[in-house]
Amino acid sequence: FFQVLKPGLTEHEVKNVGFSWLLQKNVHGIILCGTDEIFSADNINTLINYFKKEPLIAYFKVQFKNYVFDKKHYVLDFVVQRMYRVNVGRWKFSGFYWDDDSIYTDVHTKEQINFLNLPSKTVPNCLVPHYTWSDVKRSIDKINYQRKHFNGKCSYTYNEEKTKIIFDNEYFKKTNTTPPEVFEET
Repeated sequence: FFQVLKPGLTEHEVKNVGFSWLLQKNVHGIILCGTDEIFSADNINTLINYFKKEPLIAYFKVQFKNYVFDKKHYVLDFVVQRMYRVNVGRWKFSGFYWDDDSIYTDVHTKEQINFLNLPSKTVPNCLVPHYTWSDVKRSIDKINYQRKHFNGKCSYTYNEEKTKIIFDNEYFKKTNTTPPEVFEET
């Protein structure tokens, strides 16, 4: 499937173009993969097998090996939905309304429900590399995006010279949380 899109679409609008096409093909499930995520064949097989074992689950979360600051350091605090069941009970996946947040529609009444009101599980033994925060330029773009969309909030920031990504200590003070533990590749 390939389609040239008009400029100015939001992230969820772009996703909905592809998902609309998939929904017309009567697929049972959809795996979402961002441009900064690398799913291995083993990851995909793990997702599919777990999907088959859990027929009452609407959406599935994946834990990311979230590389930060460079490609040698990572955190394990990023767990987000990446696989969606198209039909779960009377609910049918309808698309996204914001970023990775989705809506399901009752096939009889056409009532819509936020995905958070449906059952979910985190897929065990499926650690996916995620590289947003490992590249300074890309990270600065992501920080600015998050600040714009989340009332100025982002747990990352950059130094004055814009050469290094760091945790935003002010964010952690304001939210009364601590920065995640950073691990180093061995």
